[in-house]
Amino acid sequence: IINGPAEDEGALDAFVSIVTGPPGPNPTSLMQNISLPVLILWGDRDPFTPLDGPVGRYFASLPSRLPNVNLFVLEGVGHCPHDDRPDLVHEKLLPWLDALPET
Repeated sequence: IINGPAEDEGALDAFVSIVTGPPGPNPTSLMQNISLPVLILWGDRDPFTPLDGPVGRYFASLPSRLPNVNLFVLEGVGHCPHDDRPDLVHEKLLPWLDALPET
C-alpha cells in the first residue's frame, strides 16, 4: 500500500516537505479546545505511530478524559486503516456517524 504511491511522480518531494516542514501545532494543545465529536481509528499494527508509543498512548487516553472522543483500535491494521481495511473502517465509522446528533 505504501510502496505503490511512493513511486508516483512527486512522491519524494511530498515526503521531503512533510519531514522538513514546520511541525504545526501540538495535538495536546488542540484537543482540549475541540467540543465536536471526534472519532479516532487506530491500527494495532501501526509501525509509525504504535499504540504503545507516546503519541498512541496520548490518543488512547483521550476517551477517558474527553467525553466527545471515541477510539476504536482496529486489529491487524496498520498506519492507514482506510487503505488496509476499508470494510472495517466503514463498520466503525457509519454507526458512529448515524449516532451523531442532528444539527
